[in-house]
Amino acid sequence: MKSKVEALRKKQRETLQQVFTTPPPSGIKWKSIESLIVALGGEVKQGNGSRVRFLLQGSLARFHRPHPSPDTDKGAVVSLREWLESFRSKLMKVCNIPNTMMIAGQPAIISYIPELRSFRGKFLGLSGYCDFVADSISGLQTEGEISLREYLQDCLQNGIEPYVREEKIKTFTLRYPESFGERLTLAAAEHQVSINAFIVEALNERMKLA
Repeated sequence: MKSKVEALRKKQRETLQQVFTTPPPSGIKWKSIESLIVALGGEVKQGNGSRVRFLLQGSLARFHRPHPSPDTDKGAVVSLREWLESFRSKLMKVCNIPNTMMIAGQPAIISYIPELRSFRGKFLGLSGYCDFVADSISGLQTEGEISLREYLQDCLQNGIEPYVREEKIKTFTLRYPESFGERLTLAAAEHQVSINAFIVEALNERMKLA
C-alpha cells in the first residue's frame, strides 16, 4: 500500500487527512472518498439502491452513498475512519495525518493540554497504555522514545504481548423495534462513532457488570 499512498494526488491526500481529523469536518464529497479508495488500490462496487461496497487489502466495508446531498455525513466519516484504522500506520507514514507522529516506528496521537501548557502523546497499536508529555515537538520525540522503551521492557519482564493482535471479526443478527433503531442512530451520532462501534462498546460495559 505504501507505493499507492505515495502516488496519491493532492486532492486525495487532503481527503485522507480530513477522514482522520477529529472531530470530522463537514463537506467531504462522497466522490472524493470513492476516488481515495480506488487510488489506494481498492475497489468500489455498487450494491442495491444507495448501498456501496469498498474492498481494500482483503477487508470489506459497506456504506450508504449520501442522497440527494453529495456531502458525506459525519457519522459515515467516523465509520470510514474506523474501518481504515487497520491501515493507519501505513497511511500516517506518508500522509502526515494531523495530530499524529511516528516515534521509533510506532504511531502516536498528539494532543495539547492547556492546563499543563504541554503536549501529551499516546501510542497507538499497543496492548496496554503508554503516554508521554513534553513542552515541545523535539521533547515529544525524546520522551516518547523513553516511554516506549520502558513499556517494551516492562512487557518483556512480565511476559506480556506488547502489541495489539488482530482479532477475527464475527457477526450476528440483531433484531430491534424501529423506534429503538432511531434512538440508537442518534446515540451513536452524539458519540461520533458508528452504530456498530456504539453497540460493541455498550455490550463491553454491560459484560463488565456481569
